[in-house]
Amino acid sequence: MIAQSNLTEECSRQASTQLQLCREAPHRSVLGALITVWRNERMFRFQSFCCLTFTVIAAFLQFDVLRWAITTLAIIMVLSTELINSAVERLADERVGSQFSKNVRELKDISAGAVLCVGIAAITVGILLVLSTPAGGVLTHR
Repeated sequence: MIAQSNLTEECSRQASTQLQLCREAPHRSVLGALITVWRNERMFRFQSFCCLTFTVIAAFLQFDVLRWAITTLAIIMVLSTELINSAVERLADERVGSQFSKNVRELKDISAGAVLCVGIAAITVGILLVLSTPAGGVLTHR
């Protein structure tokens, strides 16, 4: 009974310490997480590069405010989905370790599929935005 009481106190103390850290500097953990993902996830870096490239194209084509808003939403959706996918993969890997699990494999595939769907949607939106600008000229109103 005493050992259980000590364990409960220790868990409570650790939870309190972690909660305090989250309250004191939530931006540190968020920035740290972004840096970690940037360093460790090749696809996040690739997608960031693609988003930056499209941003340069949008600036060159002088997107109006509405096109910039749509571009910003598409970029945030792509990068956010990749962050969620990275979190799912890490959690799944930690849960099963080096063991193979069909359910974990399916979970990771489904998560990657979400990234693919959002990526395809963002590419489609980007193409439509470029083609509808006066410089793109294909889908402009006459």
